[in-house]
Amino acid sequence: MSFKTSRLPWPASFAALFPPTVILVYSFSLVKNTAETYPGFLKSGLDVYTRPNGWLALGLVVLIMAVYSWLLKVRLGLTWPSALRKVALASTPWLVFPFLAGVFYWLGHNHPWTLDHLFVFLFCLGIAAEISLLDFAGARIKGRRWLVLILVFFALFYTGICILRHYSLFSRAFDLSYFDNVFWNSVHGRFWHSDMAGHNYLGEHLNLILIPFIPLYLIWANPTVLVILSALVLVLSAWPLYLLAEKKSLPVYLNLSLILAYLLYLPFLGPVLSDFHELDFAPLLILWSLYFLEEKKMGLFLLFTGLSFVVKENVLLNGIFIGLYLVLAKRRYLLGFGLMAFSLAAFQAYTHLLVPALTGAPYPYFAERYTVLGSSAGGIISHLAANTGRVIRQILTNQLKINYLGYVFHPLLFLPLFSGWAVMLFIFPLAAIMLASFPTVYTSVYTQYGSAYLPFVFYATVLVLAGIKDQTRVRFISAFLIVYAVLAMNKWGRLPYLSQDTPRGKYKITSRVLNFWKTKDLIPPDASISVTRNLGPHFSQRRDFSIFSYGSHKGCEYIMVDLHYAEEKERALLQSVLQQGRYGTIGFDGRFVVLKLGAPVDKRTKRYMKSERFRHSRKLSRLQPPSVPLRP
Repeated sequence: MSFKTSRLPWPASFAALFPPTVILVYSFSLVKNTAETYPGFLKSGLDVYTRPNGWLALGLVVLIMAVYSWLLKVRLGLTWPSALRKVALASTPWLVFPFLAGVFYWLGHNHPWTLDHLFVFLFCLGIAAEISLLDFAGARIKGRRWLVLILVFFALFYTGICILRHYSLFSRAFDLSYFDNVFWNSVHGRFWHSDMAGHNYLGEHLNLILIPFIPLYLIWANPTVLVILSALVLVLSAWPLYLLAEKKSLPVYLNLSLILAYLLYLPFLGPVLSDFHELDFAPLLILWSLYFLEEKKMGLFLLFTGLSFVVKENVLLNGIFIGLYLVLAKRRYLLGFGLMAFSLAAFQAYTHLLVPALTGAPYPYFAERYTVLGSSAGGIISHLAANTGRVIRQILTNQLKINYLGYVFHPLLFLPLFSGWAVMLFIFPLAAIMLASFPTVYTSVYTQYGSAYLPFVFYATVLVLAGIKDQTRVRFISAFLIVYAVLAMNKWGRLPYLSQDTPRGKYKITSRVLNFWKTKDLIPPDASISVTRNLGPHFSQRRDFSIFSYGSHKGCEYIMVDLHYAEEKERALLQSVLQQGRYGTIGFDGRFVVLKLGAPVDKRTKRYMKSERFRHSRKLSRLQPPSVPLRP
């Protein structure tokens, strides 16, 4: 990429970002301290400019605006009024930011939602407005070469951090243990059987797409295979998105900006950094199907749409919305109505026929996920029709659900909402997520449930971008996509060295981790065991294992608890087990405790675990528990 032919010197534009950043930081610190004190939020905004630091920052911005105006007049031949108008438009977000910050903070102090998303969103608008002054008309970018470099970099990066996360004991039983167990069983003569569920795993979810990957466990039967596969599938799904944008004639730099925003998009990245799920495959297949739809290759469109249907049963319902889109937007009536009928019939057949046949029980997830609305699809629809207003109010006053909407739409500048009929592809699945009874699970960007509809959000974004021809707007959107993706990753991404909230030790092989591997070798590979959730993926390749957190340890030969990870209820359960006297301690070093059925009880360990300090403190590195030598 070359900026030599750019008519506006780009280093000056980036240097000009410093003074507005001073205003931003100063506004954050001052407004946060004053908006709660003063009844009027206007005063908190004025305070930014009535103090020495605020005057200095404002003066620097005005100076930069003057320099910009002169550059635009001299280099681009604009008149003074035109140059001033262009620069003023780009700098307005910085000048009004303190007042808006006061408004937002005042609202956040009086309403149940946080404002981090609004602050970051406005900050990125300001930076994008400044960068939009650049002229990229002469820049030459070889799009596919840059795409390959981007994909290779992110494949190596995400694969590495997923492996480190697993081996530093931060992977979890749900769902990595489930899938590791069914893959391991499949190569040992029990096809797709889940020991945790107690039956064939197809009775839990329609995840036929994973079956072709069973031979990987003949090469290396290890859950690391699954976390690598998850990372690679996410990165590869950016390829059809690039082709789709290329098909719609998006400028190369805008296309690459969209790809970077996609690969740093938290609702996609969060699930990948939270172990392995079958829904990780949905974006790749859905985006390929949409690409072939735009190419009018209907055979390949149906092939990839059908493959996406066997990722999970809820993806089957996407066929209804795709069919509706085909009818209304593409005027393909036979194909659209046929797809809707097939999807609905296949979903009913799976939930009402296959699941009861495999499990002996009805499909459980309507009642589990929509406990307030009803236990069946008909009951949920009836409840919504009778209580529409109340349901909408509950959504709009729920902090977690409002934040989730910010995670979904802020990175894309709300563009998908202006995509016409394409809105129907994602609005109904999004509504299903928002109506779930447990927002901490279903409206979290660190869970996998959004992967079934989020590819449609990016498809809708491409359709909107294809209709934008003004180059200033294109540059503005390109800059916003990248800046927001980077800042959001820093604030909420949980990536090592790049994010603020990454837990210490999450991507490090510490002494605690090395001690675990020594302890693990003491437990026979065929022994029954109950473990805490983060240890589940390291013990799931056996026929009898369970998760200690749910009290399912009865009858197990061994119990192993990670005291660093254990919560208060798990510690209370551990105390109860020791008091019953059926299990004795064979190893305890303050990090892990290993119990064996019938082993003698160590009195020092029992006494320590009854203490209040043990029950309530999770800072185990500061404790000095009695040492019990590990022994088989």
